[in-house]
Amino acid sequence: MEVIRPIPRQDLRYEVTAQIVQLLVSLEPGQKLPSERELSEELGVGRSTVREVVRSLSFMGAIRAKQGDGLYVGNVDGDVFRKLTELGIVFQKPKVYELVEARTELEIAVSKIAAERHTEEDRATLEEIMRNMARHVGDPVRASQLDLDFHVALARSSHNAVLGFLVDSMRSVLEIWLRSAFSNRQIDIPEIIDEHNAILGALFARDEAKVADLVRKHLQNASERLLRVVGEDASLVHAKGFAFTDDGPVVKEI
Repeated sequence: MEVIRPIPRQDLRYEVTAQIVQLLVSLEPGQKLPSERELSEELGVGRSTVREVVRSLSFMGAIRAKQGDGLYVGNVDGDVFRKLTELGIVFQKPKVYELVEARTELEIAVSKIAAERHTEEDRATLEEIMRNMARHVGDPVRASQLDLDFHVALARSSHNAVLGFLVDSMRSVLEIWLRSAFSNRQIDIPEIIDEHNAILGALFARDEAKVADLVRKHLQNASERLLRVVGEDASLVHAKGFAFTDDGPVVKEI
């Protein structure tokens, strides 16, 4: 087990987690892992520390324990870590303007990369989302979902796995606010569709500067629309009906 080594530092739980994760990513899903005893000996820490870390990683699906047979590498999909990231954002008790600010800066960076790297398949996906959004212009709930789909698809068209993951991770948190904003009669869905289509025009022309400018203007407009509905100082955790469900954080009413 050359991947892991004894830990000399004091922050044992963090170091044990880091080294076991390093071991996990070096293996394939389904491969058998060393026992807790073997891990504790290799790492030079107590079995109780290893057991605590294994339990946490098992909760996330990164490790799968078979009764009487040992530990195995789990088959973790991105959804698990997306939900954990969403939960981490929720626990920061962010104000709506903080989410808006983070989203704006992230998506501007993403859009410039997407202008360079998007493929014909990405183009087809984005165009289909916009056709669906146009068909659901009178359905605020569906339109809000398609709005998020558009931004996630735009991020994925950057073909940067980290940026795509970060935008996707903010998806459910943003949905809480956007669903409320779209349900408000002040929101002009055709105007949003026009802004999206303008972004696509610049994207498909591979004009990085123009697409970044259009994304900035679109998100500034979206921010103004959102803040008119929920207020700048609104806090995610104070929203009525907030709950973290299997599908992520949701709000029945704001």
